[in-house]
Amino acid sequence: YAAAPFPEKARAANAALALFLQIESQRGAENAAAIAAVPGVDCLWLGHMDLSCSLGRPAEFGTPDFQAALLRVVDAAKRHGKSAGRLVRSAAEGAEQRAAGFDFLSYGNDVQAFSAGLSSGIADLRTRAAR
Repeated sequence: YAAAPFPEKARAANAALALFLQIESQRGAENAAAIAAVPGVDCLWLGHMDLSCSLGRPAEFGTPDFQAALLRVVDAAKRHGKSAGRLVRSAAEGAEQRAAGFDFLSYGNDVQAFSAGLSSGIADLRTRAAR
């Protein structure tokens, strides 16, 4: 942090903003090209779980409908010079999604991080308390 006049800080903050629009439904995927064409949009973010639910196959990411929707989002982003982003739960999944055309990947989520940290801490506590 560095002190600066507010107008200067506001201009810098606005210049650093990125606008991500979430594609989480079949309708959103069908309209991905129109969404990507909106000026000021920086990234189409695929909400994979919600999209799978919208397609009637919750948590089934290998179905032809899901894969077609995924490709539609990636293609729309690329055609309009935008990033395509999504959450991945493992390095292997990240590599697969990078190969599929996603160029903005978020690894894990808060629940996954908290769970891993708590599991590790509890295991350590049990080991040390048993001595």
